[in-house]
Amino acid sequence: MSNKTPHDIVTSWLKSPDTDVYIIENLDDTHPDIFFEMANYTIVDSGLPHNIWFDEPGLERNNKHHLPRVKIQVNKSWLSVSVSAQPTFLLKGQHLADAEKKLSGSERKKMFDFISKNNELILSHWNGKVTTMQLLNGLS
Repeated sequence: MSNKTPHDIVTSWLKSPDTDVYIIENLDDTHPDIFFEMANYTIVDSGLPHNIWFDEPGLERNNKHHLPRVKIQVNKSWLSVSVSAQPTFLLKGQHLADAEKKLSGSERKKMFDFISKNNELILSHWNGKVTTMQLLNGLS
């Protein structure tokens, strides 16, 4: 594991002025392990158009978020999305507009439908009731 923090290796952050949500725009490719706190479900495994990242249960960071969330990875950007039957971007204003441009309508529909369909399992993982392996094995 690198001794660097995300702020050391991320070369461009976008912060929504109305929330505590950030979009990571550019990540130093030499430190991909910095996001070890999250499990990813890759396009190879999922068939989705983009990777999706899940917070690991029990992290202190989970306590700081008011809403359960996942991150959709679009190239080197991570877009925060609520976990619910009707997922939404957790961004406002220009940052929301920028996020919406990163996903085509069909990509967004596929990603949001996946989150909606699996929201109970993802919430169980968020709340520490299922392990990461149980989450990844149970996703459909």
